[in-house]
This record gives sequence, structure tokens and C-alpha cells, in this order.
Amino acid sequence: MLPAYADPYLESWSSIILLNVHGTLKKPLPGSDTIDYKEQGTGFIVSPNGLVLTAGHNIPNADIFDEDGFQIEGYFPAKDADALSAVDPPVRLTAIKAKQLPYDVALLQITDLTSVKPFLRLCDGYKKEGRPEFLVLGYPGGDRRLTVIGGPLSSGAGVASNLIVQIPINPGNSGAPLFNEMGMVFGIAIGERTVAGERMQLSGVAVPIAKAISTLGDEAKPLIGISYDPDCQKTLTPRITSAITEQVFIQRDAPDTSKFGGIFGGGFNTPRPGRGSTISKVPNGYKVVGTGQIKFDNAAINGNASVSNDGRLLTIGGADIGVASYTVNSTVPVFLEQIGDIEKAPEAQNRTFPLSRTLDDHGLTVTTKEFSDKIPAPDGFLFKKIVKVDYESLNNSPSKGIEVHVLEDGSALAINYTLQSGPIYDRWRGWIDALITTIVISK
Repeated sequence: MLPAYADPYLESWSSIILLNVHGTLKKPLPGSDTIDYKEQGTGFIVSPNGLVLTAGHNIPNADIFDEDGFQIEGYFPAKDADALSAVDPPVRLTAIKAKQLPYDVALLQITDLTSVKPFLRLCDGYKKEGRPEFLVLGYPGGDRRLTVIGGPLSSGAGVASNLIVQIPINPGNSGAPLFNEMGMVFGIAIGERTVAGERMQLSGVAVPIAKAISTLGDEAKPLIGISYDPDCQKTLTPRITSAITEQVFIQRDAPDTSKFGGIFGGGFNTPRPGRGSTISKVPNGYKVVGTGQIKFDNAAINGNASVSNDGRLLTIGGADIGVASYTVNSTVPVFLEQIGDIEKAPEAQNRTFPLSRTLDDHGLTVTTKEFSDKIPAPDGFLFKKIVKVDYESLNNSPSKGIEVHVLEDGSALAINYTLQSGPIYDRWRGWIDALITTIVISK
């Protein structure tokens, strides 16, 4: 059964990868003077064999590159001192299909995956009552910190339109999963919203999963019934097959040389029983629900495999008759079921909070106004520290942006700043669109 989680950072983090696309161009792109191409985005695993969904515009046209083409690298997250960050070494990916029309989506394949990976559940539904907060989990700005940012929907998808979310989706977050209230993915973050070429403050666009699947066409068929079903309430129990390979040391007791006249009387070459076993951990995020016929490099070995009660450990054993101890390779076909991620994320999380304000007051002279805002900590969390402040847009701010600090009890961020706006005959405005990245911890 594919699990669903209300807090994706805690349970779905291991399926979110930082994408790095790079190569050498035939000639510089318009507005650029370099042939070195490098772009970053986010992708997420949607099958046990390493299929990855992302935004289509993250994958460039191969025709603009030299004979070596372009390369796609992916970096999985791991725990760092505070929360989660993408780490080396990278995996390699290839593009199966990338489209920007009618919808912006790409399907990739990890080419050097060594074992099955936890993958995310995809569906079409989301809570429409009230104004629930939906979450995007990705790598904003190409930063290696895995960061969550949330906001409500501004409008649902129409017949031929995307989802509009009140979430700023900046470069690096393109291709990140948009989670519903059940912790399932119902959209792919694409980028900031624009109208007539003008960006809409702290507003983003996401492709509905149903339209991503239809745009990919036949290439998306391996996802149907495995990670995707339109009904979020439907339980998916895909039969996942894999194999676990381990070395087993077959050990023999020393012969009883007294039966052969002492150590000089022979007996070392006399066949005698040998046996050995090893315990293998099942890939993270899975449990074994069945095994196939065990195979050894040496066909003379009689082997067996047993599974622990929780399905997380596989014991592989073998025995034969021979004259020496040795190591042999074993392969056990296994049938797997996805479970909650065993390797829990740290209690601390990277979380980003948007701040947007426009001063549009116009008197006889320039208007200057000081603001003091507070952003409360998310339910169940406290603020630990400020990581950074990024400005999407800043105009006519005598304070040159914000001053922000964590309240002593961690319950909120205190934010101070100043804006100016012009007189009635000029009517220029002051505004600020900021993204405040923090570390939050569980209460």
C-alpha cells in the first residue's frame, strides 16, 4: 500500500532530488556571452525503478549543444547539521520525454540506480473547502537546502489551464511536487505567475498531475496503477519486484586430524560440511512480502532465505559439502511493498515564508511609513533561526529591506521595515516581496 503523509518534509523527503543540467552550447544564448550552460531545478521519484517527474522547461533542446550534448545530474538529500540538504555523489539521468506544450512536464530516468527507491503517490484531488495550505518541497534558487514553502490555491485548473497558487515558485523550485492535504502530489510547480509579461507578486503556477500524465502520453503508462490513480482515496498495492545480492561466507570446521595419524596424516582434503549466513537490510522505504528461489554462484550450495517479522531484514543462508572455506555471491528475488520512510528526517526543517507589502498612499508630499509585522510559527513548530532573506522585488524602501529576528520563545518572526510612496501628482509606490528562509523545529 502506498502511504500518504500530511507532512511531506518528514516522510517524503528522500524522493525529492536537486537537478543540475549542464553542457557546452554551440553558441551563446541571446543575452548571454558564454557557451557554458547550467540550470538547476527539482524533480521527484514516481516509480521504484527511478522514473522522475519535473518541469519540461528544465530540460533544454539538445540541438543547441555541441556534439557531447547535455548532462542531467541528480542529488539526493541527506541530514545535515540542521535539516536536509542535497549531497554528493550525483546520479545520472536521461530524458524520456520533455514537453512545454500543452503542459510543462518532463519524465526522466535515473540510469545508474543501484536499488529501488521510495516514490511518491500521485492523484488529482485536493481539499476545496476553506483555504487550506498546500506545500511545495524543493530546492529554491538551486540552493542545496531542501526547503518547504506553503500557500493556498488562488484558482483551480480549468479545462485548459494550470493551477494558480499563492506560493512564490522561483528558479530551482521548478519541477517540485505540490502536495495536497493528504501528502499526495496533485501538481508540479512550474514557476512564477505572469500576466501580460508582468510577474504577479508571490504567485505561482503548477501543472495538475492529470494534465501532466496526458501530456506525457504513452511514456506515462508505467506510472498508472503504480504511483498514479486519479482517486486519492484509492489504495494502490503495486507488486514491486527486485533482487537483493549479498556475499555469503561458507565456513568449515577444521578436520579432526587424529583420525588420520595427526597433522601429517592427511584429512585436510577430506570433504566436510560448511555453512554460512548473512543479514541484508531491505532498501529504505520498503519491506519484503515474499521471496523467490535463491541462487548462488556455486550450484552445489543448498540455500534458504528468511524474512524478519517487520519485513525489513533478509537472512540469506547456504550450506554444502567441500574441503575449504570460501565466499560466494547470492541473489534473492524479492517482492516488495512500499512503507513509510524508515530513515526519518530530522525534527528541524528548512521552511520559507513570503512577505509582501505595497505602500500605495498618496498625499501632498512623500509618504513614509514604518511597518512591524509578525509571521507566526507553523502549527506544531517553533522558529529556531533565520537562514537568509531573498528579495523577489524591492522598491522605495529607506530601510533597504527588512530587519527580522526570532522572538525569544520561538513563536513568531518579528519583522520591521520602511516603505515610501509618492505624492498625489506623481503616485509612485513602494513595495517589498521577500522570501524569509528559516529553520523550524518541532515543539
